Amino acid sequence: MEGLLHISELSWTNKVKHPSEILAMGDTIEVQVIALDQDKQKISFSMKALEPNPWDTIAEKYQVNSVVKGRVYNVTNYGAFVELEKGIEGLLHISNLDWSKVKHPSEILKKGDRIEVMILDVDPVKRRIALGRKQLINPPAPESDAENGEAESEEKSGEEPARE
Repeated sequence: MEGLLHISELSWTNKVKHPSEILAMGDTIEVQVIALDQDKQKISFSMKALEPNPWDTIAEKYQVNSVVKGRVYNVTNYGAFVELEKGIEGLLHISNLDWSKVKHPSEILKKGDRIEVMILDVDPVKRRIALGRKQLINPPAPESDAENGEAESEEKSGEEPARE
């Protein structure tokens, strides 16, 4: 019989590129048998099956509209990934960074920044958490004077302003 502990069965949250990041030759480990193929004489093992899947309770832990702290661990063209806890991260999309137009997230954030964000959406099935930063910032005041805007719209419509 031959057994395999596939890299995807090492951890629920650690993004392991190579088993040597977690294991060394000769390590004694606990595993669970997850598949047995007697015809091919092969066994499939899992380490992560021995631990609870954190995504099963993630929606309870990170509720929509709650505010949490995290650390920026990657900045891309379309946003920043924020680690909320070890192995659990969310996407802070560029459109949710600031009320003003942002050309690139690096204008506001850099890797390693500790920031406060709002939970916008949690999808345990897809293992995604959507985050927002601008939701914690007051929107800017309108640039034009409200009275001028009202007068302009009345003039353009051809209607007489209401008199008291």
